[in-house]
Amino acid sequence: MTTPHSERMIMHHLNQRKALNAKDQHYYFNLEKGYLGEQIFKQHMHRLMNKAIILDDLLLEINQTTFQIDLVCILQHKIYLFEVKNYEGDFYVDKNVWYMIAGKEIKNPLMQLNRSESLFRQLLAEYKINIPIESFLIFVNPEFTLLQAPLNANIILPTQLPRFIKHLHNQPSLLNSMHQNLSKQLTSVKLIKSPFSRIPVYEYENIEKGVICQHCKSFMEVDSGKLHCLKCKSNEEFEKAVLRNVDEMTLLFPDMKITTNAVYEWCKGLIQKRKIQSILSNHLKSIGHGKGRYYS
Repeated sequence: MTTPHSERMIMHHLNQRKALNAKDQHYYFNLEKGYLGEQIFKQHMHRLMNKAIILDDLLLEINQTTFQIDLVCILQHKIYLFEVKNYEGDFYVDKNVWYMIAGKEIKNPLMQLNRSESLFRQLLAEYKINIPIESFLIFVNPEFTLLQAPLNANIILPTQLPRFIKHLHNQPSLLNSMHQNLSKQLTSVKLIKSPFSRIPVYEYENIEKGVICQHCKSFMEVDSGKLHCLKCKSNEEFEKAVLRNVDEMTLLFPDMKITTNAVYEWCKGLIQKRKIQSILSNHLKSIGHGKGRYYS
């Protein structure tokens, strides 16, 4: 089980290093699309940074029930919960049932939002905090259309987003210690591991080794003392590449010990062992001696 962010990154690395089946590729695509949508909305919310506390990707639990909120905005007199969708294309609503224009039914995102709001309100009650809550379903993709949208629902369409952000920004807001303490509480209790994770099973032996170009995602080679990508012609210093790949190894295989030999094998022998050892020694903590040495 993983956090939403680490789950996306694991799927990102797996997509580059092994052949994902169609179901897993679709899941990864949706993770990336959802992440992009959240980043777009966070850019809009940046205007409120000096008058609000903004928390994202909150995975919380109340009464043994887990729920996730894309973004929480704490203002002086109200807390806003946002569920962000990066849907693209034409959709419509018929008697509270949501459909793609081709007729395929999808999950009603308002039901998910209402559930999260109810559980969040219970969490605030447990903290003995009485601040009004309002939740909104945010659509960020300009290519999204929702036909027959319910008029009274808290839905913000892409064309309405600038006006909505302006409305939030114009609200007076002076935060105090109560708001700061709430932010700390929510951050401290958010779950590290997600029960919703759908990462496929993978093994070290089935992962393709090598150094992947950060720009075009091709495997790199060594040329003139640097890592070089034949496809996009970009270069990367050994030091940066080693540390980047150590992060990748640690994410994909958290129980693996980071040793010189392990990094050498992961990079497919592109970087000399003595160079790898020097980089690891300079940037990581060395544990043990001789053949038993590893880094953390």
